[in-house]
Amino acid sequence: EIAASLPRYFSEFTAAAILAPRAVAIAAALAHPVYDCLYLALAELRQLPLITADARLLARLAGSPWSASAVHLADYQPSG
Repeated sequence: EIAASLPRYFSEFTAAAILAPRAVAIAAALAHPVYDCLYLALAELRQLPLITADARLLARLAGSPWSASAVHLADYQPSG
């Protein structure tokens, strides 16, 4: 019943299998858990910033190639 109701709350789903190879590569480069890197891989795929309140992830991204593509939720300014 819960699974059947999910489309009411989400406009799109992306299979983790699509993101996994890139997420694993990012996780290895950052020495960070893959589950967090799945979000980063999705943002990269969609060419969108990763907006997160995860201070640990943002600290890990500092100085990395992904630092410019991540924004703390408190600092996010929507365009438009």
